[in-house]
Amino acid sequence: MVRNVEEWLNQLPDRAFMQATIIPWLVTERPSRVLSVGCQEYSVGVHEGLTSSGLDMWTLDIDPAAKRWGVPGKHIVGDIRYLDELASTHELSIDCIILNGVFGFGVNKVADMRLTLEAIGKVLPTRGLLIIGWNVDCSEDPTLLLECQLHFCRLDLEAIPSRMQFPYSTHTYDFMVRL
Repeated sequence: MVRNVEEWLNQLPDRAFMQATIIPWLVTERPSRVLSVGCQEYSVGVHEGLTSSGLDMWTLDIDPAAKRWGVPGKHIVGDIRYLDELASTHELSIDCIILNGVFGFGVNKVADMRLTLEAIGKVLPTRGLLIIGWNVDCSEDPTLLLECQLHFCRLDLEAIPSRMQFPYSTHTYDFMVRL
């Protein structure tokens, strides 16, 4: 019996992939600082999984009330579309960004997706990692946008696919690296 939303979500194939594959892979990659964008009760397990493995984990959400699900002392209230300005204000360098469930669920317009990808492109260093989780029925394909193609290329590793899709699900993960 499922007791809460997080437990139910973790049974979905994309969430199970996050727990079983993405988190362990990031722990192995050891980026010096990870930023997870979008905080909800069900995202706490991802943050805790990375933090407990010793990664310097930060969170960002536009909603001030979401701070309660962010990483304590390392949460920023702000708009991902202006990440470059936020990172500068907080003197924050980032090597990996997890942008899961943001496109189509807050950043909905193509113009806003472009602003987001441009801002991320300004913040991530060369070889910085970008993990985009999005739903094909809620968003344009972010990897086809010019801003994505100008700043990123697909990550091509044996340990992790460049794109992961799931049967009976519209959720997709794209694994990108900063050019």
